[in-house]
Amino acid sequence: METATIVDSISAVFILALLGICLLFVGGMLIMAVVETLKYFDSVARVTLSGPGRIVLKDYTPSYQIQYTTDSYGGGGSVEYQDVPDSWKITIELLGRKRSIEVSYYFYNSIEVGDQVVAKYRLGRFSRRPYLDQVERLSSAPAAA
Repeated sequence: METATIVDSISAVFILALLGICLLFVGGMLIMAVVETLKYFDSVARVTLSGPGRIVLKDYTPSYQIQYTTDSYGGGGSVEYQDVPDSWKITIELLGRKRSIEVSYYFYNSIEVGDQVVAKYRLGRFSRRPYLDQVERLSSAPAAA
């Protein structure tokens, strides 16, 4: 009789522990969904603003390949490759915050760290953080006569 009680209590503890882990997982997923939804609504349907920014970092990533290996039950498999192209990113300081954006090869090579640029951005509805949409070169003023 005692053995059955011990087995029952161990089973109950195991089931409660499993239920607790499941609840933590589901709760974490719900929290992540709420956070991502708030991030989306923070920036969607906002007016695009324009302001000055300063380039603080230039980052070039050369192209590379990702290898995928697939196995099948028949013993055969295949290897596939995905080419990831070159990318050029710049980081600018905008409204006291650093924001990164991917730019074209030509734009990347036409600017230097420390240059001033015009940033097109949206301010977050809740966070007031700038969401960077586009960066343009600061047009030089016409020469005075």
